[in-house]
Amino acid sequence: MEFLYSTKIDSSAYETEGLCDGIDLRMHNLTWLVDRGSIRAHEDWTKYVNPATEWCGNLGPVYSTTAVVLPECLPDRLEIMAYVNEVAFLHDDIIDHVEQERILKDVMKGKVENDEMVQILLESIQDPNDTRPEQTGRSKIQLQIAQEMLAIDPECATVSLNAWAKFLELDASRPLDKTFSTVEEYLSFRVDNGGLMFMFATVTFSLGLKIPDHEMDRCWELTQSAYFALVLQNDLFSWEKELEEAEHYSLSRIMSILWTLTREHHMEVQEAQNTCRKLIKKYVAEYVQIVKDVKDDESLSVDLRKYVEAMQYYISGNVAWSLTCPRYHKEVLLNQRQLEWFQNGLPSKAISPTFLG
Repeated sequence: MEFLYSTKIDSSAYETEGLCDGIDLRMHNLTWLVDRGSIRAHEDWTKYVNPATEWCGNLGPVYSTTAVVLPECLPDRLEIMAYVNEVAFLHDDIIDHVEQERILKDVMKGKVENDEMVQILLESIQDPNDTRPEQTGRSKIQLQIAQEMLAIDPECATVSLNAWAKFLELDASRPLDKTFSTVEEYLSFRVDNGGLMFMFATVTFSLGLKIPDHEMDRCWELTQSAYFALVLQNDLFSWEKELEEAEHYSLSRIMSILWTLTREHHMEVQEAQNTCRKLIKKYVAEYVQIVKDVKDDESLSVDLRKYVEAMQYYISGNVAWSLTCPRYHKEVLLNQRQLEWFQNGLPSKAISPTFLG
């Protein structure tokens, strides 16, 4: 992969806790676009869905998710990728935790809501110019995302939007009260029920990749270790936040490997966290080797090899962000630029700011 839009971060400048050994951390050079996309998502969510009173999603004072998990994102699509990631966080925080128990009791209503969003994504591919003034709430935001992506790159956007539609279908159908007898069963369930499709959609669109259909099975096989590592990273770093919210909303369970290990396999929390860390290191080591093996394998398409290489930066970026973000560390504040844009609104033009925060 040629590095055109990112900078390698010196390893002495960040902490990893050994959870992404062998993988460099790179950060996009146009971080202001990540800030802009994230804050624009907040503004739209407040306007169309519900007041977004917190800013504990995509952003971080040094490392924002999109800037470090998609460090080589093409500049013309960096802002919309940040927007997408922030909407995903807002959906998770404001909707999912409150509604999980309700959905267990009212599965059909939850399915209808997801079906509507799936329909919007699929129909937008057929008619990207349909403004649909009657759409409101999450559906309106979903349509806006689709239209922006299709305007940038119709071919890649179509693949990504279909993948997101599949993600929503899987997310709506997963049993929230499912138990797991093994760690492998849990990981396969988490990856197969949506996580894989969301990451595939964002990475391929951000880089403009077109992986041939006949290579898709090989793609999933090669990147499985990366997806497993990312699921476990999320479970490890989000544990305190998820546990606090579960107690606040009186939820009966958390979809987390730590919940599975402590509640279903009767481990102490510290033992479960140590087990999680060991598994992350195992899967990261496996993936580092896969990246090396694939790099010069000319039996694979160039875009598949780029995808495999790009997924490693998702791993290191997720660690760097998770260890320093307000989402998991309440004492952490956003930087000057981010706070100013939140308080005073975004600049009217999408031009590079003259100051850095």
